[in-house]
Amino acid sequence: MKTLDIQIGERSYRLECDDDDEASTRAAMDMFRAELDAMSIDIEQIGAARAFLIVGARLCDTIIAMRKSVESLKDENRRHADQFRDLEARQEAQQRTADDLQKMAELTESLTSRVEGLAKL
Repeated sequence: MKTLDIQIGERSYRLECDDDDEASTRAAMDMFRAELDAMSIDIEQIGAARAFLIVGARLCDTIIAMRKSVESLKDENRRHADQFRDLEARQEAQQRTADDLQKMAELTESLTSRVEGLAKL
């Protein structure tokens, strides 16, 4: 475990995290501080607990919006996958039709040759 000293406002907080989580924990705290700054919240005026609650709620709101976006993208991806499968099926059907037409052309050519051969008799 690693102990991180995080400065928020005028206070320093100690957080523990796994050694391999240090970078993501610091990034999360940077995001938290940026949100606090963007909202122009004065921790000293309203208190740390209330400020943290407000920022936490706003970040949760952002997470909810992002989850909705992800679900929307997943739905769109499923629609595109269905369309792709439909196109593949149509392409396969067209290929079978083209193959059948090629066989018919070959048979017609063969029959034409036979008819011409019989006509010469």
